[in-house]
Amino acid sequence: MSDTSIPDPPTSLGAAGSRYWTDVLTEWEIDVERMAILEAACVALDRIRQCANRIRRDGLTVASARDGRPVAHPLLSAERQHAAQHAAMVKALALEDDPEPPARPPHPNRNRGGRPPKGTDYTPRRAR
Repeated sequence: MSDTSIPDPPTSLGAAGSRYWTDVLTEWEIDVERMAILEAACVALDRIRQCANRIRRDGLTVASARDGRPVAHPLLSAERQHAAQHAAMVKALALEDDPEPPARPPHPNRNRGGRPPKGTDYTPRRAR
């Protein structure tokens, strides 16, 4: 896709989301149906950066409002949720150039609870 045909990032995006928008549209052609997915991925990336900046500023623990004891920063879980959302959106965009690697064939003795396949001449050893 040429640089001249790349649509501008939505104005609601921050720096990280806008950069990601431009990078993705520079590398891949995205159809109209997937533009909303791309925007959601960009928003999630902005939220991840916002959470990370606040956590960096405040530290991994903050004082509990109840008794002042240190507790995990509440934005840690929000950051994790936005990261999972971003990963899901990127997967939904299907931007990978390489096809999925072929699945490994099952181990011959891993079927039917670890027993060998039918027709195999297998006699278990007896305890001596």
